[in-house]
Amino acid sequence: MENEDGTQNAAVKKVELQHVLGVTVTSNSALDTDPQTSTVAYPAGCVVVLYNTRKNKQRHLVSDAKRNITTLSFSWDGKYLATGECGAVSHVRVWDVQRSLHRLQTFQATNMGSIVWHFPLT
Repeated sequence: MENEDGTQNAAVKKVELQHVLGVTVTSNSALDTDPQTSTVAYPAGCVVVLYNTRKNKQRHLVSDAKRNITTLSFSWDGKYLATGECGAVSHVRVWDVQRSLHRLQTFQATNMGSIVWHFPLT
């Protein structure tokens, strides 16, 4: 990184998201709660805020796609979160929210409005 005078700056700092204020919710399919942990998930642009109501703490999922997240849903056990975007060519992304906050899978979808998890009964 260069200073204004053209010299190199040795101290490069890493920027880290700490808190998000605001939401981009346009429907009830963009809010969900994990009943296991009381974590509320909601979108703020291309970021999903995971707000733990018991601890008053935020964690964040930052999508590499720069489109607004318009729908999301926790899996029944709270281990995963699926996020989606509206549009003719949109994507569903599945995230590991229990352990790593990493994206596990991306699927292409068309004309998506909301996400529902389905699991076979055993």
